[in-house]
Amino acid sequence: MRCLVGVLLAAGVSANAWSIDLPLTATSGGALYIGASQSDSSGFLVDTGSSYVVVTAAMFKEIRESTQVTYLRHIRGAFADGRQAGVPIYRVKRLLVSPECELADVEVAMIMGASRNILGMSGLARLQPFTVAIQPPILTTRGCQ
Repeated sequence: MRCLVGVLLAAGVSANAWSIDLPLTATSGGALYIGASQSDSSGFLVDTGSSYVVVTAAMFKEIRESTQVTYLRHIRGAFADGRQAGVPIYRVKRLLVSPECELADVEVAMIMGASRNILGMSGLARLQPFTVAIQPPILTTRGCQ
């Protein structure tokens, strides 16, 4: 096995070239969450309609205590309910989206009053290439660190 790994590394295959299956939790309404169980609110809603990873104030506090966070800019955010507001964008050095998957250098929006964490396109882009299966609900990726 060591010989095979050595050959693959010599051929330029990186360690994250191996796919990993990340379990998703499906709600009764069909929404998919990563890194959460049915009774857990700390996971991320998988949302291709969101430009950014969005975190609640509580999760942002946890992130700031565990990794490097850099303020980048303020944007004008448009929400699904039609309202708009200023939103700070940060670069997070390491973001744990599930017990099996960490993302590096992700742009994150921290929205005061947010009720759920969202894995939007700034995070999903880090997971590419990826596929999503509905039954059973699994996200397969090569993008975890």
